[in-house]
Amino acid sequence: MGQPKCILLILIPLLLVSFYQISTQSSAYASSEEDWPMFHHDSAHTGHTTAIGPKTTPVVAWSQEVETSISTSPALVDGIVYVSSGGLHAFNTSTGTTIWTLTSGGVGSPAVSGGIVYTGLNGGTAYNASTGEILWSAQVPESALSPTVANGYLYTGYSGFIRALNASTGTEIWSYAMGQSSSPAVFGDYLYFGAANRVFALNAYTGTKMWEYETGGNIESSPAISDNIVYVGSNDWNIYAFNALTGEKVWNYTTGSQIRSSPAVADGRVFVGSLDRNIYAFDASSGAKIWNYTTEYVVDSSPAVADSVVYIGSGDGNLYAFDATTGDKIWNFTIQPLLDERGFDRYLFASPIVVDGTIYTGSTDGFFYALVTMSDTIPADSSNQLLIIAVLVSLIIIAIVLALIVKRWKSKPT
Repeated sequence: MGQPKCILLILIPLLLVSFYQISTQSSAYASSEEDWPMFHHDSAHTGHTTAIGPKTTPVVAWSQEVETSISTSPALVDGIVYVSSGGLHAFNTSTGTTIWTLTSGGVGSPAVSGGIVYTGLNGGTAYNASTGEILWSAQVPESALSPTVANGYLYTGYSGFIRALNASTGTEIWSYAMGQSSSPAVFGDYLYFGAANRVFALNAYTGTKMWEYETGGNIESSPAISDNIVYVGSNDWNIYAFNALTGEKVWNYTTGSQIRSSPAVADGRVFVGSLDRNIYAFDASSGAKIWNYTTEYVVDSSPAVADSVVYIGSGDGNLYAFDATTGDKIWNFTIQPLLDERGFDRYLFASPIVVDGTIYTGSTDGFFYALVTMSDTIPADSSNQLLIIAVLVSLIIIAIVLALIVKRWKSKPT
């Protein structure tokens, strides 16, 4: 066999491997681990995701100024993060560039489903997720809290009623005469929410009341449901656990102040913040306190749990990461300086979300942040482009070398 043929037999597999690397790496970078489509991740408001977040102190990948304070939680679907701050904004998750923005519409935390973004404006308003175009509005003079989407319904509350609307058309399905004070959560056939000092459970399809429980203070915390247990905080300083079907109290724990943070539930533990400046972890079954950590200011933020790490903001200007099992602080990220050039405090009352290795959160200074580990500061699509360029350059070099070898072989006397 001639020398060029031998070389070809070696180089052809190399070319195939190179093309395979391009295709597999491209698909790997194009995929996303999991979206975060509404307040506290899902309709049950567990605050738990299978995604992985930063395990070391993060850096700012990008930030965007939205001019007004951000105290809500964003939603993220298909590479677009939606931020509510009076206005409604859509940003590219890789670059932070603005896709579209509206000067109004940002009421409550947005929810995204089926290519539609929902907010609490006018009792419920739907927007095209790609363009921001209004699709429908409930057209009532009162705005609602953060809506929840499940079962093809949009659950929202206004004008002394909690309502279920057809998520596609905005048509009312049912209403219940009890104004909500916390974002509703859906688990199975039941809808759960706080109204004044009571927790309610309704049939999610008919609006029929199933049970209610009276606490000693107003409920601003949104319920979280897992394993047929409802967890919710109250301004009477307690976090409660109820049987999801009967409303029977399973346990309660008294903290040092009001609980406006919404609990997160993961791996048999419940996590919540309190105005007593603490972040708590409880055994989900018994209510026994497992650990707590004291910050420098009140904790209004609701925790997000990803890969056994608890991420939560504090009014002390820090975003914290804790080992979910032990409570050991893994890192804290401080927005510097704590006062911006206008003298506005940079408190972190907003609730963070975790998607594909990145934390997204807003601040009271009117900025929205994407935080990543140092190794992730090059966007995924940029890394993919660099990989493709490197492989193509390698292919060109291989082709040149092959051409020179063939030319040299042909020039040899026979």
